[in-house]
Amino acid sequence: MNRLKTIIKLFTIHLCIFFSALSCEKNPFDKRRKFIGEYTFTINKRGINTISNIPIDTVYTKKGKIEYNEDRDKVSIFFLEYLIDEPTLYEDWSIIGNKIKGEFNTTNTLKFHYSRSGLGNSIFTNVEGEKTK
Repeated sequence: MNRLKTIIKLFTIHLCIFFSALSCEKNPFDKRRKFIGEYTFTINKRGINTISNIPIDTVYTKKGKIEYNEDRDKVSIFFLEYLIDEPTLYEDWSIIGNKIKGEFNTTNTLKFHYSRSGLGNSIFTNVEGEKTK
């Protein structure tokens, strides 16, 4: 009888651990998990102000982050102090969004092209991100 109680107790403990692991927000089987974190982004902007004909050519770094998105196939990329895009993350580690196209080279580095244009400006931005945390 004691052996049966022990087996039932162990089975119950294993079930609790299993369901606790599945109910966590950070799913260990989520393909995005290895890319989520804080990054240092090196931003290289090139372009021209078509109104004044002044060229734009600058390189700088910014802190940012990549977070989970509600859509399980997407990540949210933040740099320049706000959300830039929510690209889809594919199995080959490439990302494609409305303004972003690029890829994760490793689990710690990312390269993408960010496009933005407006009245009088045509700016091409290449971004490299390195995971810091």
